[in-house]
Amino acid sequence: MRIRKTHLIMDFLAITMFVGAYYCKMFADTKLGFVRWLNYNGSKVTESFPIDRIKFAVFMIIAVIAALAIGRILKGKRNFRIVDIAIAIVTLIVTVFYLYATITFTYDYSEAYFLLLPLVALGTLFTAIRCLISSKVHKDEK
Repeated sequence: MRIRKTHLIMDFLAITMFVGAYYCKMFADTKLGFVRWLNYNGSKVTESFPIDRIKFAVFMIIAVIAALAIGRILKGKRNFRIVDIAIAIVTLIVTVFYLYATITFTYDYSEAYFLLLPLVALGTLFTAIRCLISSKVHKDEK
């Protein structure tokens, strides 16, 4: 079994986004200058964009990609490896976490709200794309 470069790139990008979200929250809780910067730019973002509509649209796009990828792997007509099923389960868990984050993350949760949500969304998107690539690649190998 060869590990594909695209798999490694998507895994690296997803892990980087989740770690970045963690550190943004950590810095927002501990660094006063970062909190000031977040408050200043967060007020501009809330005035300029309809955040709730954007959150819903991004979640729907990610959910569709994740559902396609998971459905393709779990369909059962192809003989996928256990790694593919594990990736499908991880994608499902990450997508459910993103749904939880979309619903519960507010500005009261953390001052880094406007950085947390896009980073978690990108991490989830990269995980779903990795699952989609995995299902396509292993289908073509048969």
